[in-house]
Amino acid sequence: MKPLVQLIKSAAHRLGLDVVRANNSPMLTYLSLRDRDFPVIFDVGSNTGTYAANLCRMFPKAQVFCFEPVPSTFSKLEAWASGTAQVTAVNLALGNHSGELDMHLHDDHTPSSSLLPSTTNNTRLFPITARQSSVRIKAERLDVFVKDKALNLGSGALMKIDVQGYELAVLEGARDTLKLTHAVIVEVILDDLYENQSRFEDVFAFMIAAGFRYAGNLDQHYADDGHVMWIDAVFVHNNSPASEPGR
Repeated sequence: MKPLVQLIKSAAHRLGLDVVRANNSPMLTYLSLRDRDFPVIFDVGSNTGTYAANLCRMFPKAQVFCFEPVPSTFSKLEAWASGTAQVTAVNLALGNHSGELDMHLHDDHTPSSSLLPSTTNNTRLFPITARQSSVRIKAERLDVFVKDKALNLGSGALMKIDVQGYELAVLEGARDTLKLTHAVIVEVILDDLYENQSRFEDVFAFMIAAGFRYAGNLDQHYADDGHVMWIDAVFVHNNSPASEPGR
């Protein structure tokens, strides 16, 4: 007789599902990142704060800075953040220079808005992004923000980046901060959805040069034909000091 676990997995496969043990699930373990107490978390591209709320639950001791440049979205983020002292909402885009930029706003789906123009492939695959407008937003380098706020990153910060193809610019503006960062979670788009978007090989090369190693994916998102459209990749600093497990 097959072990019960194998029977359950076989049944799930017939339904088109995959069963993974909870203690092996990246979305629960965060690839061992949950074993750390991060003093500071940077959530770059927070939208309305859904992802940040999960980070707050997993890392209740961390000070979380949520960056969201779109005014209408930021107002919702700020309303949520005002309910917890753990979170600071910041109405900024992060990039590799200071100033103002034009955000390509997707009117019917703001999470996919970007500082980069959409490709025709994007609007073909996701018609909800077709109606667009433009909004002027403020941009800053993370290094400048950290210095201005005199933030103490302690044993190493956690950085999450979800900026629709603008990842390399954010990383380039955070070179000093990365030296005091334990891990980076970065969404990287593999399909051509934005003009001149960051490529995985370029993000990988940048992070390796910055002293990080690729630790795997928290998640990856599939098209109907099964190919991977984008990933949530994790990079961990090679020289990050050890810390006592937080849990």
